[in-house]
Amino acid sequence: NISLGGDISSAFINPAGLAQFKTNEIVFSPGVYLNSDKMFYNDKTTKGKITFLKELSKKLNIQVELVQSRAEEYIINHREYFDVVVSRAVATLSVLCEISIPFVKINGYFIAMKGHEKEELKNSLNAINELGCKMIKDETFLLPIENSERTLIVLEKVKSTSEKYPRQYDKIIKKPL
Repeated sequence: NISLGGDISSAFINPAGLAQFKTNEIVFSPGVYLNSDKMFYNDKTTKGKITFLKELSKKLNIQVELVQSRAEEYIINHREYFDVVVSRAVATLSVLCEISIPFVKINGYFIAMKGHEKEELKNSLNAINELGCKMIKDETFLLPIENSERTLIVLEKVKSTSEKYPRQYDKIIKKPL
């Protein structure tokens, strides 16, 4: 199984960027895996993070493929490619859905970590449906140490996402689904 994001255990720490991994791998920090024969990490924010991951993978003696790309470019060869996509709360849920769900295989899952935002979830139901998913569950929990509330929203992909998604980022922001 291949996933985009991070595994569910890392969602409680800090799921970040886009990372492809096998479900039997162990994540101890976003984008860093132990006992892995391959790691994939996608981070468009800084060249420094990619340089760091190259050095870290060399020290850990693991094979790494790093990609610096935008979602709307990366989707071209990776549409409905991943079993699981995980995202942290870096945008509204409808925006996260449009960027992430097109990467998920049918019968796969999109898991978004958000603050305790029941209203935001309600406002995103149209986007969730339009993009081919159904709501499975939302689970609220407290983060360790800082004791702040988070919600994991679990969606299952039940039908293919239209090729028109994701739109260009500026269009997603100006007119969310």
